[in-house]
Amino acid sequence: SSGWIGTLGAIITMILYPLLGYYLIVLGDKLKANSHRRALYHITGRYVGPIIDILIVFFLFGVAVVMVAGAGSLVAQQFGMPAIIGNIALTILVMLVMTLGLNRIVTVISWITPFAFLLIIIIAIYSLFISSTDLSTLESVATEQLSASPHWFLSALLHVSFNIVIAFGIMMPSLALAL
Repeated sequence: SSGWIGTLGAIITMILYPLLGYYLIVLGDKLKANSHRRALYHITGRYVGPIIDILIVFFLFGVAVVMVAGAGSLVAQQFGMPAIIGNIALTILVMLVMTLGLNRIVTVISWITPFAFLLIIIIAIYSLFISSTDLSTLESVATEQLSASPHWFLSALLHVSFNIVIAFGIMMPSLALAL
């Protein structure tokens, strides 16, 4: 929604994700954290920590609801089936995956992520070559979109903050399993 300047925001996110992830992993290792709570309370204190912990639970629940809704919408748009089928299918899939335990889930994510990254790069390159829309049109479409904030830099920081909070709950326990 910020146009070409938003690309700087994307670059900032690419720098901040590994830096913050590394910091959290080092902190978890230093604290010998087997749960996200130990690191969270270390960062936020014992009085604010429980409040932030509850907020993280609400964030995770919200993300789960949005993803299940998105699965339903995808099934409806792509296959013309009722959205509830996609909702139920993803819910069952999530429940099955949760039975694997955290260690196996982290292993599955570790295997899937490089393929997802490669697929994103392939789709991006393919889109650049087959797109008949000129860049000035894309710029005007981008700037007309709603934004999370009035400034591209703040949008980048909000993006990183939200996703680090979502990942925080799984980073600490998975680190304890790896060590």
